[in-house]
This record gives sequence, C-alpha cells and structure tokens, in this order.
Amino acid sequence: MKQTYVPAGRWNGEVAAALPLEVTGRLEQTEMDIEALSSRMQSVLEESRAHTDAMHQRLLELQAKLDTMMASHQPLDRVFIAVRFNHEEGSGTLYRDPYIGALSLNPTGFQPMNQMIDGVWIDRQNSVGIPGNNMVIASVQSQDKGLPEVKLVGETDSHANILLAFDSSLDTWFEWERNMIIPTQKLSEIDGCMYMADSSGVERNVQQVTVLHGWTVSVFYPGFDQPVKNVPLAEFKKEPGPNDLPARLAMEISFSEVINGAWFECVPYHIGGRSTLVEKLWLSEDGVNWKEVATPVRLPVDRGDEKPFRIYLNRVKYMRIWFRSGGWYMPRQGFGHVFAAAFMKETRKSSLFGFIPLPSSTSRWVERLPTEEAQVGTIAVYEDGNVKLASRVLGGAIGLATGVTMKVMTQIIGKAAVAALGAWAAPVAFVLGAIIFGGLISTKVTREVERTVQGIDVFKGWRSALGIRELRVVQRTYSSSGEWVSPVYTLRRAVQQLQVWAHDEVPEGTELRYQILAGGGDWIDVDVHGNNTITLADQTESVQIRVQMSSNSATNTPVVYAIMVEGY
Repeated sequence: MKQTYVPAGRWNGEVAAALPLEVTGRLEQTEMDIEALSSRMQSVLEESRAHTDAMHQRLLELQAKLDTMMASHQPLDRVFIAVRFNHEEGSGTLYRDPYIGALSLNPTGFQPMNQMIDGVWIDRQNSVGIPGNNMVIASVQSQDKGLPEVKLVGETDSHANILLAFDSSLDTWFEWERNMIIPTQKLSEIDGCMYMADSSGVERNVQQVTVLHGWTVSVFYPGFDQPVKNVPLAEFKKEPGPNDLPARLAMEISFSEVINGAWFECVPYHIGGRSTLVEKLWLSEDGVNWKEVATPVRLPVDRGDEKPFRIYLNRVKYMRIWFRSGGWYMPRQGFGHVFAAAFMKETRKSSLFGFIPLPSSTSRWVERLPTEEAQVGTIAVYEDGNVKLASRVLGGAIGLATGVTMKVMTQIIGKAAVAALGAWAAPVAFVLGAIIFGGLISTKVTREVERTVQGIDVFKGWRSALGIRELRVVQRTYSSSGEWVSPVYTLRRAVQQLQVWAHDEVPEGTELRYQILAGGGDWIDVDVHGNNTITLADQTESVQIRVQMSSNSATNTPVVYAIMVEGY
C-alpha cells in the first residue's frame, strides 16, 4: 500500500485528500487480518470441542462400566490414555496426518481418480443460496460525461460453474453465496436513471426505486435438466439475524464403482476473511444405508495455504457433504444490480378545426425498464471440441486431467439483455393517438424514445459465501510397511490390567497390529476389536504402544484415527 508522509508544516490539499483514503484502507486491512485471526481461533476451538465431546462420550461409557463394577465390588482405580495423531509424537516410519489426526503408511505419491466420479447433484432442499459471485462490485469509476462505470467482480467469470471445483486446477474455483440488501438506505440519483449508495444521499427504499425489476434469477443446478426459475438473487434485510443461516451448499456425489483405499480432498478458496466449514458428511456403499463420519471442520483460511481437508474412503460409492460459510461480511464497494432505462420525450401538437395550429408542448422523463431474468450456475462446457451439458455432470466432463483445455459457458448477471427494449434499442417515435375536444380541438401525441441506457445500480448489503478451489478423489501410493512407537506414558497410579480400544480402517489386503509394552519386558499383542484385556504378572506405572502396518498393494493402507488404553 502506498504510504502518505506528512512532514511538519507541509499540510496541503493533496495530502488532506490522500490521507483519509489511506487510513480507511489500513483500517479495512486490519479488520480483515483480525477476522482471519478470529476465524483461525474459532477453528481451533471447534476442533478442540469436537475432541472434547468425543472424550466426554467415552467417559460416559466408562462411568457406566464403573457403576457396574461398583455393584460387583470390583476395584475402581482406573487410569486411561487417549492417543490422537494431530501432533508429532512418538517415532517410527508411519505417517501422522495433522489435518484428520490419523496414522497411515507413509505416502509416496498419488494418482488422480476424478474420472471415477459418476455424478454430482445439488440438494436444493438443504442448500441455502445460489451459485457464483453475482453482485459484488470490483470498482466504480466516475466519467467526465455519462454514468459512472461500474465493474462487477464476476463480470468475466462469475465462478458459478460447479465443474470449476473438479477441473484439477488450483487457478479456478467455485463460489456459493447468499446476499442481503439493506432495504432502506441513502442513495444518490444520477442522471435520473441510476442509484448509488451515498452517505450524503436521500433515504430511499431500494425495492421502490428498482420497481422490483431483476431480483430473481434462473439457476442451473447439476442433476436437473431445466433451470429453476424465480430464485431470489438477494433478500431484503437490514442485517443478518440469529436465524439467518450463512450460505450452505449441500452436495451429493456418486462414483462409478465402490471405492476402496482412496482419499476425498477439498482445497478451499478464501472469501472475505471467512473460512469454509465442512458442516456434515455422510458415506454409503449402497445409497440406502448412510453413516455420518465428519465432525465440523474449518478449512484453512490463509490465501497461500492449499493444504486440503481430507476424508479416507473405504467401501464407499455415494457421498453427501454439506459446506457452510463461516459468516457474513459487507463488500467494501457494495453490491451491483443491473438496470435499464429509457429517456422519453412526449410532444403534444393541437389544432383548431383540424388545420389551425395551436401552441404545442414537450415533456421529458426517464422510465425504468424491466430486465430479462439472468441465468446463473452451470450451463455447459467445451471439452475437446464437444459440448457437454452440466445439468448431467458425468465422469467424462468432470474427470479432467491437468492441462486439458476447458472453456466454461455461463450467463452471468450484467450480461443479460434488456427484454423491454426490443425494437426500442434504437431511438424510435410512435403516435399514441388523437384526442378530440368537443369536435373543435384535436391533439396529436407523439412519444419518442430518445435513447436507452443499461447500467448497474450500487447498493449496500451483506454477503455470506463459501469457496472451493478443488474437490478431488485421489488414490495415494504408500510404502509397503512401517511402524509407530509411542512415547512412554507414565500413569498416575500402578495398574495390573489393561484394555485397549482403537478406531481404525483396515482395507482388504492390509494388516494392522497393535502391541503394548508395560513396564519393560516383551511387547504384547492385543486384539483391539476382540479380547482386548491384558492381565499383567506385576503392576506397572508405565505403558508404551506400538502400531505396525503392512500392505500387499501400493495403493492401500490401514488408517488409525485414535487409540485408548485403560488401566485398572
């Protein structure tokens, strides 16, 4: 940012004009930095809360067991150790994934599998908002003559095509938004046809000045052959209330076959200092029986951080995933709304007895015209010279390898034709008819469209949006074997019996082995899903855990999410 220096005694008009803009810019940047930091802290708190909830549930189960033991007069002194893999601890050659807190064989590479995506649908019932960036203003420039030039952020690409989230490119992204326009705000009227938010303007009702024109759009949803008409472009509210959900995108994905040993990854796109929340996620092998597997996770918000959120897929053919925006923000330049207007001229010529001219009159006014309903969302793509309708998104369209040229066709706000112009696109005159007064005076009225204009009104409001750079399925390749050995855990009291539980995935063709070392001696095998109780010869105050993995396939790995050891 350009910095303004004010030497003593050199205050002048140029400095006085530049300084407020700089201060405003710095305040806005500071606000965005604070919002990003707040979002990060919220992410940490939510992850911590999810882990705490899981532990609380486990403690409730332990309490039930303790109650049973108390009734049977068994000893009650118990200690437990909970192991997650979000942080670097222990040693060995296995991989600890910090984003999902999982342990797996060490990755050596990955193979794209988006070609296995068979279909993508938007669940309209559970989604809130519309695709794309349709109203945010990029810039407003005054002109010497005529109306100010207003440019929208989405003028060249509204990011409304869901295929942008599957095109194997981090240079493209998909947005989903919910907009709110402040219904009554101060507006300046420009040239009698344009309205612009201005603190020195007159308080006006936005819906009245726009005559309600252009506040709905037709949305093309993947999975549907026809667009859904009359979808609200924006809502009219002073500010988001506690019951106003931020933008939510509910999506369902199907695969051409059951996927084993793969990862579903999501790379976010940062919007307005707000992160993207993976609200819910379900997996199914048959499309009938569903299992919810995800707790709320915020994706990284740093602009340069492209590390994905990932979920391990094993025996999965269908996926439902809900994304939600992290909150609301006010675009600094405001919202743009397309308008069209005709400059009208009316001439009245009167005559006495039909041939004696009488004084004529001329009046002029501006008439706002209805605009054609714009279309947003996925329409079609060109792939290798072939057009594919995105209303039926299939693997051939979204399983694009990096480097394949894809041209996206979308109709966006600001490009819609003005329906009411029609033949009026050029100046035209037409006769309304003759008015006869008592048979003596006749008046001929001629109405002329002198010129028509199309532009963008500027209003203030709120936006909630989520962004997705990339959704991809990858099959990683792994080393053939490895092990992880925990640190030595010191217990707060000596124990003689141990029980071990684990949350894991063991695909076919892989092996997973758990062992316990209690107070020295030899490693003891333990079946975490069967007889998981170990009785020691002597009491111990220290425990160590070892996990060993192996696979006969380069693309399969066991995955361990958590381990718990109880001693008593």
